[in-house]
Amino acid sequence: MVQALPGAVLLPVAAVAINGAPVRVTLGQHLPLTARGQQIEHGIEALAQADGARATSGFGRRQQIFDNLPLSVCQVSAISLVVHTLNLPKGVTDRYCLDFSNCFLVVQTVLMPLVQAAGVSKVTVTGGTHVPHSPPVEYLEAVYISALRRMGLDVTVTYTAAGFYPRGGGQIEVEIHGPAVPAPLNLSERGRLKKLQAFVITSNLPEHVAERGAATVERAMKAVGRNIVIERRAQPSPGPGAAVVVAAECDAGWAAFTGIGELRRPMEKVAEAPCKEFMRWWKSGAACDEHLADQLVLSLCFANGLSCWTTPVVTEHLRTVLQVAQRFLSLEVNIEEHDGGSGAVTLQKSLA
Repeated sequence: MVQALPGAVLLPVAAVAINGAPVRVTLGQHLPLTARGQQIEHGIEALAQADGARATSGFGRRQQIFDNLPLSVCQVSAISLVVHTLNLPKGVTDRYCLDFSNCFLVVQTVLMPLVQAAGVSKVTVTGGTHVPHSPPVEYLEAVYISALRRMGLDVTVTYTAAGFYPRGGGQIEVEIHGPAVPAPLNLSERGRLKKLQAFVITSNLPEHVAERGAATVERAMKAVGRNIVIERRAQPSPGPGAAVVVAAECDAGWAAFTGIGELRRPMEKVAEAPCKEFMRWWKSGAACDEHLADQLVLSLCFANGLSCWTTPVVTEHLRTVLQVAQRFLSLEVNIEEHDGGSGAVTLQKSLA
């Protein structure tokens, strides 16, 4: 079950620290998110053997300097970033930097351990910020961080450079204040649409590319009677790239949808895709998009009380993340599936 990914760690740093404590970071395909039942148990058991497997994985001597650190597994995810730490000292502010191809997964993984540490943690992650099959940094801003703030967590995010495939090189800055315990969320009814916004991101491209993207979004939303605020972002980046993100905030719900530019793909097509996805989500009546539905699990595992949320589709990601969480923590979980594939999730710590 442990399939190491040689070269996935782009910049292993010997002096990595979280609030002054040394850290080991191992990146690998520890557990497929389509796994079920016995596969999950084998996958979790395999984490205990990950150190031995890593020696022949291609990471080599760069990782061996961490071999004597005590371990504690913080998260298992699709492409797992397993963070092993010592006890975090209280009241210390420090900064650490990592470089990965997918910035969002890194931020998501280190965030909950740092929320539970005293003091202020400042994290810099460089790598891909707008890449296929991964939420972009605007999703992190408008959806994921917004949900965390509703839980009462004090987290801010900014970015100074975009990282597009294949060059990467984007940079995200995250500031996390701890310690804190997340409050439960009730996202069973999303309520009214409070804000609809679009981000048109371009790097090293002519100005007319962003203009065409913004105009396409405006036309698409006007056609369905929606007002939308459009923000154009011309970000520095090592290479060219473009993306369009349409983000919605409701009374009790968030969603965002992304189009990523590709060679010979017109900007109009890039911008049309997230507009269509937004309309499909809106018609579903769900409070969260399908990605937020599984991203909420880790944080809400630590909440004291019942959390509930609705999703337009019950994905295998969601099922597996919930099953993995139950292997580590005593939780009461229920998925109520509806006709058409949508569903409602309830989660709370076990009262037994």
